[in-house]
Amino acid sequence: MLKKNEILKTLMEEKQKLFAFAWTLLRDPHSSDDVFQEMVIKALNSESHFKSLLHLKNWSRTVIRNQCLDLIKQNKKQTFLTEEIIDKIEHDFQERDLAQENHSLIYLKDCISHLTEQTQEILKLRYSSNIQANEMADILNKKTDAIYKVLQRAHQSLKVCIQNKGIAQNT
Repeated sequence: MLKKNEILKTLMEEKQKLFAFAWTLLRDPHSSDDVFQEMVIKALNSESHFKSLLHLKNWSRTVIRNQCLDLIKQNKKQTFLTEEIIDKIEHDFQERDLAQENHSLIYLKDCISHLTEQTQEILKLRYSSNIQANEMADILNKKTDAIYKVLQRAHQSLKVCIQNKGIAQNT
């Protein structure tokens, strides 16, 4: 489950796309900004609801869509967008998010392959077998602190590697 700081960070990173989606429906920057802000408040109040970043992104678009449509009805405004067109716009956003997530998984697998065999084994034990550090220390005949240090360094190394691959992909 996501924490409030993860939710807020993700929504701020997605702000431009979410605002653009709202603006596409409303054609009013002030109302679009209001809709975005209301969605952020709802998201922060629903923090235990989100299972992943992708879930949060999909949820946020659905909330923005519904709020925009409610606002259009409430103000009795005409919209040139049909439900079908709105569905296609939302679907395009989802496709882009899935593609980005798939790239991240590909980058992660590649970055893991560049780690030492011992580090890969520790990551496998931790995340595939769900074994805690103290149990790993017993299995691998190492100190628990050493296992934590390897995990910490692996996380940092993977973070940098994935970021570098993402930057290289965008240039």
